[in-house]
Amino acid sequence: MNVLRSPTGSDTNFERSGSQPNLSNMPSASISEPSTITFRNKRKHSDGEYDQVQCQLSDIQKKMTEMMTLLTSSINVQKESANEIRNDIAMIRCEIQDIRDAMRSTEQRTTNLATNQSNIQDEIQSLKNFAHKAGDTFVSLVSNVENLKNLPSYTSIKPALLSLV
Repeated sequence: MNVLRSPTGSDTNFERSGSQPNLSNMPSASISEPSTITFRNKRKHSDGEYDQVQCQLSDIQKKMTEMMTLLTSSINVQKESANEIRNDIAMIRCEIQDIRDAMRSTEQRTTNLATNQSNIQDEIQSLKNFAHKAGDTFVSLVSNVENLKNLPSYTSIKPALLSLV
């Protein structure tokens, strides 16, 4: 079953066409003139509807203006916040650098103190060793003196050594 797709009578009657004005009957010279072609609205609007549409468009424009104002103020607040955050970050970076410098200085002082402490400990150990040797020498000398005191009296060295003690 073959179904016709075109409207009835359109293939036999050339006078009826869907466009206004009928461009198929007009000579080509008159088509180029813009004054011969007119347009009409597809829907008819009453004056009351037109006023309502204008009022609605005006309301939409007001709301869009309010939204744009709100968005603009929001953007400005965000820019100010971003600038404050940027400034805070810059200050924090400076403080971090100051802390790093202080840490390096403290580390250097700690290293110097550790070196000084090591040197002092070496000197103390050296002094202890010297004192221990001096003590040993003193004990040795005292024992020698005691030994000399115990020598027989006929030696002539004894009075000279006793005068040293």
